[in-house]
Amino acid sequence: MIPDPYIPEQVVDPDDFVGRSDEIERFETFLDFSIKGKPRNIAIIGDWGIGKTALLRKFEDIALRNNSPSARFDVRKDMNLPEFQQRLLLEVKAALSLHEKLSVKAKDFLSSFDVSMGYSGVSVKKIGDQTIDFRQKLLKMWDGLKYSIPAVLVMLDNAEGLKQISGANEELRNTFQRLSEYDCKYILIIAGKPDLFAGITSIYEPFARFFNFIELEPFTYEETKDAIENPLENIHNLEFEHSAIPEIYRISEGHPFIVRSICSTMYIAMRGEGVIAGSTVEKFMPRILYDLGKKVFSDRFAQASPVEQRILISMASFAGGTLNYSDMAEMSGTSKKKIGTFLSRLTEKDLIRKVERGQYELFHPLFKEYLKKFVVGSGDL
Repeated sequence: MIPDPYIPEQVVDPDDFVGRSDEIERFETFLDFSIKGKPRNIAIIGDWGIGKTALLRKFEDIALRNNSPSARFDVRKDMNLPEFQQRLLLEVKAALSLHEKLSVKAKDFLSSFDVSMGYSGVSVKKIGDQTIDFRQKLLKMWDGLKYSIPAVLVMLDNAEGLKQISGANEELRNTFQRLSEYDCKYILIIAGKPDLFAGITSIYEPFARFFNFIELEPFTYEETKDAIENPLENIHNLEFEHSAIPEIYRISEGHPFIVRSICSTMYIAMRGEGVIAGSTVEKFMPRILYDLGKKVFSDRFAQASPVEQRILISMASFAGGTLNYSDMAEMSGTSKKKIGTFLSRLTEKDLIRKVERGQYELFHPLFKEYLKKFVVGSGDL
Protein backbone atom coordinates (compact mmCIF):
# COMPACT_ATOMS: atom_id res chain seq x y z
CA MET A 1 0.00 0.00 0.00
CA ILE A 2 1.25 3.48 -0.86
CA PRO A 3 1.69 5.46 2.39
CA ASP A 4 -1.22 7.60 3.56
CA PRO A 5 -1.01 10.93 1.66
CA TYR A 6 -3.26 12.80 4.13
CA ILE A 7 -1.71 12.40 7.65
CA PRO A 8 -3.63 15.22 9.42
CA GLU A 9 -1.08 15.51 12.24
CA GLN A 10 1.57 16.75 9.79
CA VAL A 11 1.66 20.31 8.49
CA VAL A 12 0.89 20.37 4.76
CA ASP A 13 3.99 20.80 2.60
CA PRO A 14 3.97 24.06 0.60
CA ASP A 15 4.05 22.05 -2.66
CA ASP A 16 0.85 20.25 -1.62
CA PHE A 17 -0.91 23.33 -0.28
CA VAL A 18 -4.46 23.91 -1.52
CA GLY A 19 -6.83 26.87 -1.35
CA ARG A 20 -6.38 30.24 0.37
CA SER A 21 -5.83 32.01 -2.95
CA ASP A 22 -7.11 35.36 -1.62
CA GLU A 23 -4.84 35.15 1.43
CA ILE A 24 -1.84 34.26 -0.74
CA GLU A 25 -2.56 37.16 -3.07
CA ARG A 26 -2.72 39.56 -0.13
CA PHE A 27 0.57 38.23 1.21
CA GLU A 28 2.29 38.62 -2.14
CA THR A 29 1.11 42.23 -2.23
CA PHE A 30 2.37 42.87 1.32
CA LEU A 31 5.69 41.22 0.50
CA ASP A 32 6.09 43.43 -2.56
CA PHE A 33 5.32 46.55 -0.50
CA SER A 34 7.85 45.45 2.13
CA ILE A 35 10.61 44.78 -0.38
CA LYS A 36 10.02 48.25 -1.81
CA GLY A 37 10.55 49.80 1.62
CA LYS A 38 7.05 49.87 3.12
CA PRO A 39 6.94 46.86 5.47
CA ARG A 40 3.52 45.35 6.14
CA ASN A 41 3.16 43.24 9.28
CA ILE A 42 0.55 40.48 9.31
CA ALA A 43 -1.61 38.73 11.92
CA ILE A 44 -3.11 35.38 10.87
CA ILE A 45 -6.14 34.56 12.99
CA GLY A 46 -8.02 31.26 13.09
CA ASP A 47 -9.33 28.35 15.13
CA TRP A 48 -7.36 25.17 15.87
CA GLY A 49 -6.55 23.03 12.86
CA ILE A 50 -7.73 25.68 10.41
CA GLY A 51 -4.32 25.84 8.70
CA LYS A 52 -2.44 28.74 10.30
CA THR A 53 0.90 26.94 10.43
CA ALA A 54 0.44 25.56 6.91
CA LEU A 55 -0.21 29.09 5.65
CA LEU A 56 2.90 30.34 7.44
CA ARG A 57 4.91 27.66 5.67
CA LYS A 58 3.35 28.64 2.34
CA PHE A 59 4.23 32.29 2.95
CA GLU A 60 7.74 31.17 3.90
CA ASP A 61 8.05 29.30 0.60
CA ILE A 62 6.79 32.27 -1.43
CA ALA A 63 9.20 34.62 0.34
CA LEU A 64 12.11 32.27 -0.26
CA ARG A 65 11.33 32.28 -3.97
CA ASN A 66 11.77 36.04 -3.70
CA ASN A 67 15.16 35.58 -2.00
CA SER A 68 13.70 36.58 1.40
CA PRO A 69 14.46 34.11 4.23
CA SER A 70 12.13 33.48 7.18
CA ALA A 71 12.68 32.74 10.86
CA ARG A 72 9.66 30.78 12.17
CA PHE A 73 9.18 29.49 15.72
CA ASP A 74 6.51 28.83 18.35
CA VAL A 75 6.00 31.31 21.17
CA ARG A 76 6.48 29.59 24.52
CA LYS A 77 4.34 30.81 27.39
CA ASP A 78 7.02 29.99 29.98
CA MET A 79 9.51 32.51 28.58
CA ASN A 80 10.18 35.90 30.09
CA LEU A 81 10.81 38.90 27.86
CA PRO A 82 14.64 38.67 27.74
CA GLU A 83 14.44 34.97 26.91
CA PHE A 84 11.92 35.67 24.16
CA GLN A 85 14.12 38.40 22.68
CA GLN A 86 17.15 36.13 22.78
CA ARG A 87 15.23 33.29 21.13
CA LEU A 88 14.05 35.59 18.34
CA LEU A 89 17.57 36.81 17.64
CA LEU A 90 18.94 33.27 17.58
CA GLU A 91 16.19 32.11 15.23
CA VAL A 92 16.76 35.02 12.85
CA LYS A 93 20.50 34.40 12.72
CA ALA A 94 19.96 30.65 12.22
CA ALA A 95 17.51 31.24 9.36
CA LEU A 96 19.84 33.71 7.68
CA SER A 97 22.81 31.39 8.09
CA LEU A 98 20.96 28.67 6.15
CA HIS A 99 20.01 30.99 3.31
CA GLU A 100 21.84 29.75 0.22
CA LYS A 101 21.89 33.02 -1.71
CA LEU A 102 23.85 35.10 0.77
CA SER A 103 27.01 36.63 -0.64
CA VAL A 104 30.38 35.47 0.70
CA LYS A 105 30.78 38.82 2.44
CA ALA A 106 27.36 38.49 4.08
CA LYS A 107 28.13 34.94 5.25
CA ASP A 108 31.42 36.07 6.75
CA PHE A 109 29.65 38.92 8.53
CA LEU A 110 26.95 36.64 9.89
CA SER A 111 29.33 33.92 11.09
CA SER A 112 31.10 36.41 13.33
CA PHE A 113 27.99 38.36 14.39
CA ASP A 114 27.18 37.80 18.07
CA VAL A 115 23.48 37.81 18.93
CA SER A 116 23.82 36.98 22.63
CA MET A 117 22.37 39.53 25.01
CA GLY A 118 23.47 40.59 28.47
CA TYR A 119 20.55 39.22 30.47
CA SER A 120 20.70 36.72 33.30
CA GLY A 121 19.33 33.32 32.48
CA VAL A 122 20.52 33.34 28.85
CA SER A 123 23.85 32.97 27.11
CA VAL A 124 25.73 36.20 27.67
CA LYS A 125 28.72 37.76 25.97
CA LYS A 126 29.59 41.28 26.99
CA ILE A 127 31.37 43.86 24.84
CA GLY A 128 33.16 45.89 27.49
CA ASP A 129 30.65 46.53 30.25
CA GLN A 130 27.80 47.18 27.83
CA THR A 131 25.25 44.84 26.25
CA ILE A 132 23.76 45.48 22.84
CA ASP A 133 19.99 45.67 23.09
CA PHE A 134 17.42 43.77 21.09
CA ARG A 135 16.67 46.45 18.50
CA GLN A 136 20.31 47.29 17.89
CA LYS A 137 21.12 43.65 17.28
CA LEU A 138 18.42 43.41 14.60
CA LEU A 139 19.47 46.75 13.13
CA LYS A 140 23.14 45.76 12.85
CA MET A 141 22.23 42.36 11.46
CA TRP A 142 20.20 44.01 8.70
CA ASP A 143 22.99 46.50 7.93
CA GLY A 144 25.38 43.63 7.35
CA LEU A 145 23.02 41.76 5.02
CA LYS A 146 20.89 44.33 3.24
CA TYR A 147 22.77 44.09 -0.04
CA SER A 148 22.24 40.31 -0.20
CA ILE A 149 18.53 39.96 0.59
CA PRO A 150 15.45 42.15 -0.06
CA ALA A 151 13.60 41.31 3.19
CA VAL A 152 13.55 39.07 6.29
CA LEU A 153 10.36 37.50 7.65
CA VAL A 154 9.99 36.90 11.39
CA MET A 155 7.13 34.43 11.99
CA LEU A 156 5.69 33.75 15.45
CA ASP A 157 3.32 30.78 15.64
CA ASN A 158 0.99 30.16 18.61
CA ALA A 159 1.30 33.89 19.22
CA GLU A 160 -1.42 33.90 21.89
CA GLY A 161 1.51 32.99 24.15
CA LEU A 162 2.69 36.59 23.84
CA LYS A 163 -0.03 37.59 26.31
CA GLN A 164 1.80 35.55 28.97
CA ILE A 165 5.12 37.33 28.35
CA SER A 166 4.99 40.64 30.17
CA GLY A 167 5.92 43.52 27.88
CA ALA A 168 6.29 41.40 24.73
CA ASN A 169 3.51 43.11 22.76
CA GLU A 170 4.87 46.58 23.37
CA GLU A 171 8.45 45.48 22.70
CA LEU A 172 7.58 43.86 19.38
CA ARG A 173 5.58 46.82 18.14
CA ASN A 174 8.14 49.42 19.23
CA THR A 175 11.09 47.43 17.90
CA PHE A 176 9.72 46.58 14.47
CA GLN A 177 8.22 50.03 13.99
CA ARG A 178 11.56 51.68 14.71
CA LEU A 179 13.36 49.20 12.48
CA SER A 180 11.10 50.16 9.57
CA GLU A 181 11.95 53.81 10.22
CA TYR A 182 15.61 52.87 9.76
CA ASP A 183 14.68 51.22 6.43
CA CYS A 184 15.23 47.72 7.82
CA LYS A 185 12.98 45.42 5.81
CA TYR A 186 11.82 43.04 8.50
CA ILE A 187 8.27 41.69 8.19
CA LEU A 188 6.65 40.51 11.42
CA ILE A 189 3.99 37.81 10.98
CA ILE A 190 2.15 36.37 13.95
CA ALA A 191 -0.39 33.54 13.95
CA GLY A 192 -2.82 32.67 16.72
CA LYS A 193 -6.32 31.87 17.84
CA PRO A 194 -9.28 34.25 17.35
CA ASP A 195 -8.82 35.64 20.87
CA LEU A 196 -5.22 36.64 20.12
CA PHE A 197 -5.99 40.30 20.78
CA ALA A 198 -8.89 39.74 23.20
CA GLY A 199 -8.57 41.54 26.48
CA ILE A 200 -5.88 43.94 25.24
CA THR A 201 -6.38 47.14 27.19
CA SER A 202 -6.01 50.62 25.73
CA ILE A 203 -2.25 50.68 26.30
CA TYR A 204 -1.89 47.75 23.88
CA GLU A 205 -4.34 48.88 21.21
CA PRO A 206 -1.50 50.16 19.00
CA PHE A 207 -0.18 46.58 18.94
CA ALA A 208 -3.39 45.34 17.32
CA ARG A 209 -3.41 48.26 14.87
CA PHE A 210 0.18 47.41 13.91
CA PHE A 211 -1.00 44.42 11.85
CA ASN A 212 -2.88 43.67 8.66
CA PHE A 213 -5.33 40.90 9.57
CA ILE A 214 -5.83 37.67 7.67
CA GLU A 215 -8.74 35.73 9.22
CA LEU A 216 -8.91 32.10 8.18
CA GLU A 217 -12.31 30.51 7.64
CA PRO A 218 -13.10 26.85 6.92
CA PHE A 219 -12.49 25.64 3.38
CA THR A 220 -15.03 26.39 0.68
CA TYR A 221 -16.52 23.43 -1.17
CA GLU A 222 -13.98 23.81 -3.98
CA GLU A 223 -11.08 24.00 -1.51
CA THR A 224 -12.40 20.90 0.26
CA LYS A 225 -12.61 19.11 -3.07
CA ASP A 226 -8.99 20.02 -3.85
CA ALA A 227 -7.87 18.92 -0.37
CA ILE A 228 -9.47 15.51 -1.00
CA GLU A 229 -8.44 14.94 -4.61
CA ASN A 230 -5.02 16.58 -4.97
CA PRO A 231 -3.15 14.17 -2.65
CA LEU A 232 -4.30 11.31 -4.91
CA GLU A 233 -2.86 12.86 -8.06
CA ASN A 234 -0.17 10.16 -8.28
CA ILE A 235 -2.18 7.44 -6.57
CA HIS A 236 -4.42 5.61 -9.01
CA ASN A 237 -5.81 2.74 -6.93
CA LEU A 238 -8.22 4.86 -4.88
CA GLU A 239 -10.76 7.44 -5.95
CA PHE A 240 -13.53 9.50 -4.40
CA GLU A 241 -16.82 9.46 -6.27
CA HIS A 242 -18.62 12.77 -6.73
CA SER A 243 -21.17 11.74 -4.09
CA ALA A 244 -18.46 11.40 -1.42
CA ILE A 245 -17.09 14.92 -1.63
CA PRO A 246 -20.33 16.77 -0.72
CA GLU A 247 -20.80 14.33 2.18
CA ILE A 248 -17.28 14.95 3.53
CA TYR A 249 -17.78 18.69 3.11
CA ARG A 250 -21.10 18.50 4.98
CA ILE A 251 -19.89 16.54 7.99
CA SER A 252 -16.52 18.32 8.23
CA GLU A 253 -17.96 21.80 7.64
CA GLY A 254 -14.84 22.36 5.54
CA HIS A 255 -12.52 22.22 8.54
CA PRO A 256 -9.07 21.43 7.05
CA PHE A 257 -7.82 19.13 9.82
CA ILE A 258 -11.09 17.20 9.94
CA VAL A 259 -11.26 16.87 6.15
CA ARG A 260 -7.78 15.31 6.11
CA SER A 261 -8.55 13.12 9.13
CA ILE A 262 -11.68 11.73 7.47
CA CYS A 263 -9.77 10.98 4.27
CA SER A 264 -6.89 9.44 6.22
CA THR A 265 -9.22 7.10 8.11
CA MET A 266 -10.86 5.84 4.93
CA TYR A 267 -7.59 5.58 3.01
CA ILE A 268 -6.07 3.36 5.70
CA ALA A 269 -9.25 1.30 6.20
CA MET A 270 -9.44 0.60 2.45
CA ARG A 271 -5.68 0.03 2.22
CA GLY A 272 -5.40 2.68 -0.46
CA GLU A 273 -7.60 0.83 -2.95
CA GLY A 274 -11.18 1.05 -4.17
CA VAL A 275 -13.89 3.62 -4.71
CA ILE A 276 -15.26 5.85 -1.95
CA ALA A 277 -18.88 6.94 -2.39
CA GLY A 278 -21.18 8.90 -0.10
CA SER A 279 -22.43 5.63 1.39
CA THR A 280 -18.82 4.63 2.14
CA VAL A 281 -18.37 7.75 4.25
CA GLU A 282 -21.50 6.86 6.22
CA LYS A 283 -20.28 3.28 6.68
CA PHE A 284 -16.98 4.46 8.17
CA MET A 285 -18.47 7.13 10.47
CA PRO A 286 -17.86 5.15 13.73
CA ARG A 287 -14.20 4.69 12.74
CA ILE A 288 -13.94 8.34 11.67
CA LEU A 289 -15.25 9.47 15.07
CA TYR A 290 -12.98 7.03 16.89
CA ASP A 291 -9.89 8.28 15.04
CA LEU A 292 -10.82 11.91 15.60
CA GLY A 293 -11.21 11.07 19.27
CA LYS A 294 -7.68 9.66 19.42
CA LYS A 295 -6.20 12.55 17.45
CA VAL A 296 -7.95 15.50 19.08
CA PHE A 297 -11.39 15.10 20.71
CA SER A 298 -10.36 12.95 23.70
CA ASP A 299 -7.48 15.22 24.73
CA ARG A 300 -9.59 18.32 24.36
CA PHE A 301 -12.42 16.85 26.42
CA ALA A 302 -9.87 15.98 29.13
CA GLN A 303 -8.90 19.67 29.36
CA ALA A 304 -12.32 20.43 30.83
CA SER A 305 -12.98 20.28 34.56
CA PRO A 306 -15.57 17.77 35.87
CA VAL A 307 -18.26 20.46 35.92
CA GLU A 308 -17.30 21.63 32.43
CA GLN A 309 -17.39 18.04 31.18
CA ARG A 310 -20.89 17.71 32.59
CA ILE A 311 -21.94 20.79 30.62
CA LEU A 312 -20.36 19.41 27.43
CA ILE A 313 -22.16 16.09 27.87
CA SER A 314 -25.49 17.85 28.41
CA MET A 315 -24.91 19.86 25.22
CA ALA A 316 -24.10 16.67 23.30
CA SER A 317 -27.26 15.00 24.63
CA PHE A 318 -29.46 17.89 23.48
CA ALA A 319 -31.31 16.97 20.29
CA GLY A 320 -31.55 20.52 19.01
CA GLY A 321 -28.93 23.06 17.99
CA THR A 322 -27.87 25.94 20.22
CA LEU A 323 -28.53 26.24 23.96
CA ASN A 324 -28.91 29.29 26.17
CA TYR A 325 -27.65 29.88 29.71
CA SER A 326 -30.79 28.61 31.43
CA ASP A 327 -31.03 25.45 29.32
CA MET A 328 -27.43 24.47 30.01
CA ALA A 329 -27.67 25.24 33.72
CA GLU A 330 -30.79 23.10 34.07
CA MET A 331 -29.57 20.20 31.91
CA SER A 332 -26.15 20.01 33.56
CA GLY A 333 -27.30 20.67 37.12
CA THR A 334 -25.10 23.76 37.35
CA SER A 335 -25.96 26.92 39.27
CA LYS A 336 -27.37 29.64 37.02
CA LYS A 337 -25.14 32.12 38.83
CA LYS A 338 -22.01 30.17 37.89
CA ILE A 339 -22.90 28.87 34.43
CA GLY A 340 -21.58 32.03 32.73
CA THR A 341 -18.12 31.51 34.25
CA PHE A 342 -17.98 27.90 33.08
CA LEU A 343 -19.14 28.83 29.59
CA SER A 344 -16.43 31.49 29.36
CA ARG A 345 -13.80 28.93 30.32
CA LEU A 346 -15.12 26.42 27.79
CA THR A 347 -15.04 29.12 25.11
CA GLU A 348 -11.43 29.98 26.01
CA LYS A 349 -10.54 26.29 25.71
CA ASP A 350 -12.15 26.19 22.23
CA LEU A 351 -14.60 23.50 23.34
CA ILE A 352 -17.73 25.52 22.63
CA ARG A 353 -18.45 28.52 20.43
CA LYS A 354 -20.82 31.42 20.90
CA VAL A 355 -23.35 31.55 18.07
CA GLU A 356 -25.01 34.74 19.25
CA ARG A 357 -25.51 36.50 22.54
CA GLY A 358 -26.37 33.90 25.18
CA GLN A 359 -26.45 31.04 22.64
CA TYR A 360 -23.76 28.35 22.48
CA GLU A 361 -22.96 25.12 20.65
CA LEU A 362 -20.15 22.59 20.73
CA PHE A 363 -17.13 23.65 18.66
CA HIS A 364 -17.85 21.13 15.90
CA PRO A 365 -20.79 18.81 15.09
CA LEU A 366 -18.47 15.78 14.96
CA PHE A 367 -17.30 16.55 18.51
CA LYS A 368 -20.95 16.32 19.51
CA GLU A 369 -21.29 12.97 17.74
CA TYR A 370 -18.08 11.74 19.39
CA LEU A 371 -19.34 12.62 22.88
CA LYS A 372 -22.71 10.98 22.20
CA LYS A 373 -21.12 7.75 20.99
CA PHE A 374 -17.95 7.35 23.03
CA VAL A 375 -18.62 9.29 26.24
CA VAL A 376 -22.38 9.02 26.74
CA GLY A 377 -22.92 5.84 24.68
CA SER A 378 -21.32 2.42 24.51
CA GLY A 379 -18.55 3.42 22.11
CA ASP A 380 -18.96 0.37 19.88
CA LEU A 381 -17.29 0.56 16.48
